[in-house]
Amino acid sequence: MADGYVFSAGNTVDVFDARTFHFVGDFAVNGPGNPVGGTNTLGWDPLTQTIILGRGDVSGHGSVVFLNVSSIASGKFTFSYLSASGILDSGVGGVAYSPSTHNVYLTAYGGNDVWGLSSSGELTHVYLGQYAAAQGLAYDPANDNMYVCGFGSNTVYVIR
Repeated sequence: MADGYVFSAGNTVDVFDARTFHFVGDFAVNGPGNPVGGTNTLGWDPLTQTIILGRGDVSGHGSVVFLNVSSIASGKFTFSYLSASGILDSGVGGVAYSPSTHNVYLTAYGGNDVWGLSSSGELTHVYLGQYAAAQGLAYDPANDNMYVCGFGSNTVYVIR
């Protein structure tokens, strides 16, 4: 839930009114599928009033989509893509936002890194180790830690 709306990710991102749960519309961001498959993940960036969609079902361009929440009221549902060729070629495994750093964090589907995207557009990364297969992310505001699930290693990584 963000900015008075509830979002659900699938082949489209469906939007519902948070008070009534009535369907408002959808972001038609579907694209070519990845034969590996994957799930779509959502993150909320309150600084830019943007929903970040990490697509585990596409390769390369279109794997990270920024949904313009302010466009919902107009009924136009606008969005843009992150162009970061090479690092998200298998899609995105997880998305999270840190209010303390104002960064959006992404994992490459089945990769070994966590990528941080700053509000100025700078891209940084943390290498978790070989075979980490980083997937889901969770931010803990109580201690400013980012937790990363390593699917391949059965490990939870902590980024401070």
